[in-house]
Amino acid sequence: MSNTSAVLATPEQKPSGGWLAELELNYAIRRNKTCLVRKKQRGPLTLQRPFYPEGDICHSYILHPPGGVVGGDTLEIKIQAAEQSHCLITTPGATKFYRSKSDLVSRQTQKISVAKDAVVEWLPQQNIFFPGAQSVLKTQIDIAPGGRFIGWEVHCFGLTAREAEVLTWISKGKTNHEIAIILDFSPRTANKHLEQIFRKLNVENRTTAAAVCLRYLSQIK
Repeated sequence: MSNTSAVLATPEQKPSGGWLAELELNYAIRRNKTCLVRKKQRGPLTLQRPFYPEGDICHSYILHPPGGVVGGDTLEIKIQAAEQSHCLITTPGATKFYRSKSDLVSRQTQKISVAKDAVVEWLPQQNIFFPGAQSVLKTQIDIAPGGRFIGWEVHCFGLTAREAEVLTWISKGKTNHEIAIILDFSPRTANKHLEQIFRKLNVENRTTAAAVCLRYLSQIK
């Protein structure tokens, strides 16, 4: 029996209300190790190639290329682990929920099914909610007798109002000294805000932070 998996994909499309993204993952035992035997995806949700740092346990990274969730986006993730399989699923970075238009709500749903004697470890990075985000998150976990589930969901707040101001001026090409003059605080304070922005956005430099800001502004127009 081969270790190959079935992959089904439909083209990406962004309706007027936002992205519709779906990802279905099925895991099962093949040749004494857990394999991804079926993947079905639609829209901007996909999976990095599985790897095996712990022997026969299948590790998977869920990827969301847009880099953030805004009002009107709908993300649905379905995971099924067959008998005796063992998978660990995570994300390479935090999921960011940005400010929504007043009439649009983002939705993210996870449905996880664990069969008899199977193990699912659901360990995504944190969800970061920025000011003005309107989001509904739902996680449903079904565990058969003998199955085991290990998981967490970490939620935290994103940029403060002052950090958002600093980021806006960064996106306009201003230096720390110029931002300090505009917002009436010291360059040292500007640098501290910048350190927090880099950490929260998971970026390493001003250019990438500015790109995140511009992408975010384009999504909410």
